[in-house]
Amino acid sequence: MRTIRLFLFIFALVLTSPTWAQQTPSSKETKNSKEYYNYFFHTVERGETLYSIATMYGVTVSAIQKLNGITENSVKTGTRIKIPQTVSVPDAPRKKSYQYHTIAAGETLFAVARKYGLTVNDLIEMNPGLTSETFQIGKVLRLDVSLIKKSQTQTNAEPEDKFFEYTLHKNESIFSICRKFNVSTDSLTMLNPDIAKRIQEGGIIKIPIAKQALAKKEKPDEETDEPISTGKPDEPASATEEVVNQKVKVALLLPFLLDAPAEEGAKQSRRFVEYYEGLLLSVEKLKMSGISIDLHVFDTGSESKSIARILKTPEMDDMQLIIGPVYNAHIAEAARFAKENHITLVIPFTSKNEEVLNNAQILQINTPQNYLYSEAIQMFYKKFRKDRIVFIEEKNKPSDKAEFISLLKTELKRKSVPFQVFAVENYDELDQLSTSLSTDKENIIIPTSGKTEDLRQYLPALQSLVINKPEFRVSLFGYPEWQTFTKDYMEAFYNLNTYIYTSFYANTTSAEFKEINSGYKNWFQREMINSYPKYGLLGYDTGYYLLKAAATSQNGLEKNIIQKSFNGIQSGFYFERVNNWGGLINKNVYLIHYGRNFEISKIVSGK
Repeated sequence: MRTIRLFLFIFALVLTSPTWAQQTPSSKETKNSKEYYNYFFHTVERGETLYSIATMYGVTVSAIQKLNGITENSVKTGTRIKIPQTVSVPDAPRKKSYQYHTIAAGETLFAVARKYGLTVNDLIEMNPGLTSETFQIGKVLRLDVSLIKKSQTQTNAEPEDKFFEYTLHKNESIFSICRKFNVSTDSLTMLNPDIAKRIQEGGIIKIPIAKQALAKKEKPDEETDEPISTGKPDEPASATEEVVNQKVKVALLLPFLLDAPAEEGAKQSRRFVEYYEGLLLSVEKLKMSGISIDLHVFDTGSESKSIARILKTPEMDDMQLIIGPVYNAHIAEAARFAKENHITLVIPFTSKNEEVLNNAQILQINTPQNYLYSEAIQMFYKKFRKDRIVFIEEKNKPSDKAEFISLLKTELKRKSVPFQVFAVENYDELDQLSTSLSTDKENIIIPTSGKTEDLRQYLPALQSLVINKPEFRVSLFGYPEWQTFTKDYMEAFYNLNTYIYTSFYANTTSAEFKEINSGYKNWFQREMINSYPKYGLLGYDTGYYLLKAAATSQNGLEKNIIQKSFNGIQSGFYFERVNNWGGLINKNVYLIHYGRNFEISKIVSGK
C-alpha cells in the first residue's frame, strides 16, 4: 500500500554548480562487459553514518573511504561525498542490480527518465518516496539496471508536456490518484474517459504532467534561536479529518511462544503480550470514534522458525498494515512480503535492522542510534550553545558513552561552541570543579559515564557544589537509562536541574497516563511491567496513532504521518523517509527536564 504524493513538473531547477552532474565511466574505468566502477555524489544527511550510507548503496565503507580519502569512520552532515557506482549483472535471476543517479541542475523528472531510456512511471515505481521535496539537486534516484535501455539517448515517445502512464495499485481511487499527482479530476478524466471502469489493481491510466516548478529549495541547517516546543499529548495530524476507511485490516506478528514450555514462554513473551494488550486498548478507544479494526494476531514462534506459513494464510490477503515481527530473520521475510504486496510493515522494537534503508514499505518505530544521537545533539546545541559547557571525564577509564560524547564534541567544535573538559582520577576531585565554572552563565555539566555506579558517586559531589557555592548555576545533562534510576535519584535530578535525552518518556502523574494505566489494570487485572520503555504504552501509542491515521486519510497512511509530529503517552512520532527508495524512520527525540521547581517537562525536538 503506497500513498506517496508526487508532483511532476517540467521547468528546470536552477543551480549553478556543475559538479552535481552524474559521472560517466572512462575507458580506463571500464573493467569488463559485466561490471564497471565509477562514482556518483551523495550529500550526507543528519544522522547518516558511513556504514548506513554504504548499506544503502550496497558498497563497503572502505570503498567510500578510499574514493574520498577519508580515514575517519564518521562524516560531517552536509558533506558531499563520492559513492562507488558498481553496476553488475546479478547471477541469481530474481536478484536485482541497481544504478544510482544524482539529480543535477536543470534536470526534470522527464529528462532523467529519457536519459536512461525509461518512462516517468518507471522512475516512480523505482523510487516510491519521490515527491517535489525529494526531487531536487543533489538528491539520489535508484534505477533498476534490468529496465535501463541499452541506448540511453533514445527519445521517449511521450511528449513532455502531456502525460505519462501509471500502473494502478490496491485500494486506489480517482480521488486518491488526483491527490497523489496533484492533478484535477477533470484533467484525469479527459485523458481517461472510461476511468470509472478501470480503477483496479494492475490497470494502466494516463496521468497529466503538471506544469509547475518541481523542486523546493531545502532549508539550510541554520543556527537560529527558534523555540523548541514543549510537549502535551497531541492528536494525530489526521484528528480533524473524517473517517474514510470504516475498517482497517491489520496483522500483529509477535513471538508469544505459545509452543514453548510454560515457564520459558512466560518469561520470554511477557513484554510482547503486554504490547498486544496495549494495542487492544487503542483499538477499543478507536472504536468509540467510529473506527473499526479488523485485527489478526499471529504467534511467530522462536527465532529459528520461518514465518512463511503465516504470510501465506488467507487472512493476510488485503492486509493494510503489519505490525511486527521481532527477530531480524522474520523481519526479512515480512519485508519481502510487504514490498511485493504494497503493505505497510511497522517494525516496533529493534532499532538495528537495515531493511528500512532499501524498502519503501517499512516504518521503523524505534529510532536507530545514529539518528537518536544526531537529533539529541541538535537539541543540545539549540538549547545550550550560549552556556558554559563542561565535560566530566574519569582518567584512564573507558567511557560507556564514548561515541555520543565524541559526536557531541565534534559538533560543538564545528559550530565554534567552546567547552571545557574536567578530568579526574576519581570523583572525589569534583570539589575543584568550580575552577571550570562560570558565575554569569548557566553551567551545563555532562558526565561521560551513564552507569549507575558512577552516578552514585558524582551526584552527591555535584549537589554539594550547588549547596555550598550558590553563585554557580548548574544543570546536569544525561542519558535515557537515567529514567530507570528516578526512584533513587529523583531529588538529586531536581536539585541539579537535570536534562535527559530519550526516545520514550511517560509522565506517571499526567491525567493521560493515569487514564490508560487504570484502563489496563481494569482490563487485564495487573500492572504494566516496570520497564523502559513500558511495552503496554508502546503498543497503545503505536496502535492509536497509526491505525487512526490509516482510517482517516483519503490517500492512505503515509499521507497522514510523514513529517508530522505526534506526542503520545510515552512515545513521540516524527517520520521521515531515509531516501527516495527506502522506508520511514521515526526521528522524534525528547529532552526531559527535571526542574529546580520540582516539576517535570517534556521538550520535543523541533522539526
